[in-house]
Amino acid sequence: MKLNIPTSITMPLFVMVGVLWTASPRDVFAVTACEAIQANGGAVPNVKCIRKRDLSRDVVRNVNMGDDSVDSSNVVNNSLTGADVLDNSISSADITNNSVNGLDVQDGTLTGADVANSSLTGADVLNNSINSFDITDNSISSADIADETLTTADVQNNSLYDADLADEAGVEFVGGSGSIQLTGTDVTVEAISVTAPTSGYIIANASGYFTLDEGSTTSLDWARCSLGTSTSIDLNAVTVARERNTSQEMGEVPMSLTRVFVVIVPGTLTIRLVCDEQIGDVSINSTHLNGIFVPTRY
Repeated sequence: MKLNIPTSITMPLFVMVGVLWTASPRDVFAVTACEAIQANGGAVPNVKCIRKRDLSRDVVRNVNMGDDSVDSSNVVNNSLTGADVLDNSISSADITNNSVNGLDVQDGTLTGADVANSSLTGADVLNNSINSFDITDNSISSADIADETLTTADVQNNSLYDADLADEAGVEFVGGSGSIQLTGTDVTVEAISVTAPTSGYIIANASGYFTLDEGSTTSLDWARCSLGTSTSIDLNAVTVARERNTSQEMGEVPMSLTRVFVVIVPGTLTIRLVCDEQIGDVSINSTHLNGIFVPTRY
């Protein structure tokens, strides 16, 4: 039997055991599974199966996607890494709120370079879904997160460590120098060097006690200690032990100093406990000095 097919027909034609069938666009695009197309020998025209191996990296960007058109249902768990995303090409406009969680990202594959600065907020991250294993150490900074958008509900408990924080609080301390006899020359009794990772504040504390000579009834005893960054007595934070008359024998006098240092530029600050003797016979004993860095003033 001879079939006369008009040349004006543009729909795809299929011949099945001598029966002529014209496929409509609905029939063609109803076949969506790659396996079905491949099983048919690629015989369905105008329908293509795109797989990961058919795409070069960095060829798909946010300009190829409608806003909120991709969610976690379109991504196989753990199938995307940072290498599959063009740096700074995806922002919160491309992701449905709360649609992507830690299961969609391979551990440690995304860095700050994969996220446009200030484009993600807490609404884009499923609560408690991302922990420190999903983020390369020190790869995300405050520039990548909109101000005041993340809360404790967005961070998994015990998932952040010192390597994940640029301005973590820290402490330095020294002590136990014994007894030092003071003279008229300023002497550094204790010193610590505190390295501040960012701007902030260092709270310094010093303690110990003076011993004023109790064996003399003809001379007065007078000594000072200060807390500062200089090797000389700093009158901005000083404490004094002083006898007012020869009949007043003071013996041991407690010494304590507290001072806050403002850190404008990150770096190392050396803080010293400096003491001297004005008159008499005085020693400083059992001294301790510590400094705590904090990033925030309330």
